[in-house]
Amino acid sequence: MGISIKALSFQHSNASFKVLNDINLKARTGELLFVIGKNGSGKSTLLSCIAGLVPDFIPGEMSGAINIYNKTGYANSKRTPVGMAIQDSDTYLFEEVDQELIYPVINSGVSPSGGLAK
Repeated sequence: MGISIKALSFQHSNASFKVLNDINLKARTGELLFVIGKNGSGKSTLLSCIAGLVPDFIPGEMSGAINIYNKTGYANSKRTPVGMAIQDSDTYLFEEVDQELIYPVINSGVSPSGGLAK
């Protein structure tokens, strides 16, 4: 099993309604899925929940369960095996692709020389 989502709901901290309401989804490893919808329909919020950006980077109230590769709790963790590419390139951390690729490696404790950073 790849990703399983059960009864996922999310409401942004300053919103009066839930942008995600009781979402259920199953995706097997290797399966290709597309999340489509109108602007404001919750596509980015759903992917942000899966990628572990909620609630630390996107504040709000989340309920439900996200199971990734048979491990639960990723929804509230900074460490998930899921990455996310957003469509607005102006919001990326770096302008150069090589800097964007090396940042997570260095951020996880590997020094530029290749050893573990102290």
